[in-house]
Amino acid sequence: MAKYHIGKDGVQRVCYAKSKPCPLGATSEHYESLEKATEVADKLNEILSKPDSYGMAKVGGTQVVDKNTEVAVLRLANAKQTINKLKALREQAKQNMIKTMEKKGISNISNSDVDIKKVDAYSRKDYDTDRIKQLPDYEENYTKPSIVKEHAAIKTLELDNKTTPTLEHGKDNKFGIRKQKDGSYALTKQGTEYVERLRKFDEKMKELEATEKRLRETLQGRMKEANISSIKVGKVGLEYNPETTKKILDRNKLSESQKQEFAKETKVGPSLRLKFSKAA
Repeated sequence: MAKYHIGKDGVQRVCYAKSKPCPLGATSEHYESLEKATEVADKLNEILSKPDSYGMAKVGGTQVVDKNTEVAVLRLANAKQTINKLKALREQAKQNMIKTMEKKGISNISNSDVDIKKVDAYSRKDYDTDRIKQLPDYEENYTKPSIVKEHAAIKTLELDNKTTPTLEHGKDNKFGIRKQKDGSYALTKQGTEYVERLRKFDEKMKELEATEKRLRETLQGRMKEANISSIKVGKVGLEYNPETTKKILDRNKLSESQKQEFAKETKVGPSLRLKFSKAA
């Protein structure tokens, strides 16, 4: 099972770390189970949370950053890509549950530790903003100011087919439902274990996202102090963006005829809502 990371030169390549976790945060192409994905999130969370000092300075037009800073940027790039991959895995797990529920023709399952609700596909009403922006007086008559808070944005490599993760279709990834005597449905033992794995996975994801945010904000503060707007390491980088104001569409300024003219519908696929009890 191949693993990948963004290397010290900022290029994505195969990771060969075996006995110890990759210090940059390698991610797998395939995951045997949600437990394996949870382990990846847990290890990367541990790597990102290690305290380091970050040296950076700018004199005239020349900026200098130390090795810790460069490694931190690479870790952030790996973390962002890992988070995107783990989100894809979470969606695969939920789609697996949705398909199972659809086969049974049910939309709700209630157990002592979790309530599961399938939300059917629907069409969301919206406006075609791209067409509206083509109006000659768009900025003057159809916009309003919106504040964009200061933030640091990590620039990383896009996911491709080679590194897009998939859950293996083993027994640990099966979601089981059984029909009860009263006609209602409940989770089988395997289904209960599946949902519990998903709950633990979600917890680790939240921890990882919070740790990634703290590291990014720490570097953001140092960049602001040093008056550095961008740090690049190979093909990835970190950009500091100060607070600014931008113009966005003010829908209230559209006339009724324009609302009809620029109306559009966006199809939203079926989704799943899980509400765990506090005891879980």
